[in-house]
Amino acid sequence: MENGVIYCAMGDAYIDQVIVSASGLKKHNPDLKVALFSDKEVSHKNIDINIDILANHEARRVYKALKESDRLPSMKLMILHRSPFEKTLSLDSDTYVRGDISYIFDKLDEYDLLFTPSEICQWTERENSWRYDVTKFLAFSDEQQINAGVIAYKDVKLVRNFFEHLIKTITPILNSVDNYLEKFNDQELINFYLYHYKANPDVKDHLEGINWSSTVLDNKIYNATDRMWPALQKEGTWKDVKILHTGLVHYLKELHEGRRKYSKLTDHKYFDTFR
Repeated sequence: MENGVIYCAMGDAYIDQVIVSASGLKKHNPDLKVALFSDKEVSHKNIDINIDILANHEARRVYKALKESDRLPSMKLMILHRSPFEKTLSLDSDTYVRGDISYIFDKLDEYDLLFTPSEICQWTERENSWRYDVTKFLAFSDEQQINAGVIAYKDVKLVRNFFEHLIKTITPILNSVDNYLEKFNDQELINFYLYHYKANPDVKDHLEGINWSSTVLDNKIYNATDRMWPALQKEGTWKDVKILHTGLVHYLKELHEGRRKYSKLTDHKYFDTFR
């Protein structure tokens, strides 16, 4: 099948985010198909395929556990191996595509699996939560940490096996009393496998044979989190961003509807931390 983008959204708020994200995607990449994995069917001109995310017992069990522990965004791990596309881009619902992203799919001719690096920030841990608050932006790229909001891959057996293994790993983590593991989310889990797995001689490296990279896709272009925005503006590369990623999702809707200008996205007190 053709190239496409997949989203995971449970609940109306996240579905609304996906519609905005997909609208930006289609505006600049009209030939890309969009598949939405959700607990409800969504009829919208920019959603091409609806897939029931809770179609099997394993997905329903994980959904229940993640919801109870306030980690529902990590359901994205349950859809990666189910993509209907030959080449897939997985996007978080709080992203917005504002340019041609064909480069990502072209690079999948050379690679099986692509991530973008995470930015480097100072973080403050929230009490009794896996969530953290950022207190300072430090640098654009962390060579030992990926951001799971943007993942590109092609339909090959080794990659499917890797994603399926991530799902199998969820159960013991959800039941763990270990202080680190009990706070896991999808990003923590993927980073564990990418950068720490080889340090454990008792565990098979499930990435063996997969041609993957976390440096081919520049996060300054293809996964610009809002923490980076003021720094991108300062260095003059703000105009080059093609995928925005922000928790201030109402900004993205205003941007798409023309009620807010791209150059003015940081006009919010939230960004005072990063100026």
